[in-house]
Amino acid sequence: MDIPIQILDRYKDSEFAGEDGSVFKLQTHVNMNWQLKRLAKAAKIDKRLTFYMSRFSFATTICLTQGVPIETLSQMMGHLSIKTTQIYAEVTRTKINEDMTNLAERIEGKYKLPKYTSKKTIL
Repeated sequence: MDIPIQILDRYKDSEFAGEDGSVFKLQTHVNMNWQLKRLAKAAKIDKRLTFYMSRFSFATTICLTQGVPIETLSQMMGHLSIKTTQIYAEVTRTKINEDMTNLAERIEGKYKLPKYTSKKTIL
């Protein structure tokens, strides 16, 4: 993906770069949140960034709303169980609307409601 590659290239030789080819100095959640705070300041982002927020945004905003199946997302996030992925994967109204529209388009004309013949005969 183009934008993540650009971000990695931008910071690979910066003060945020790790050692031994690592792009960022990230060892623990505390350290990671500290690095995200520094990145936010450097990028002039006023919002507090956290590791959890980044995973949640990736799962919901980037992947699920763009049609990535939750099974694929689970593998991308390194989860052993899809139940773990479901914690991060908030289903938005927009996603539900898109999925229902796609379903309606796929099944259009494939099913018919049986004709109503009498009050006693309901199929």
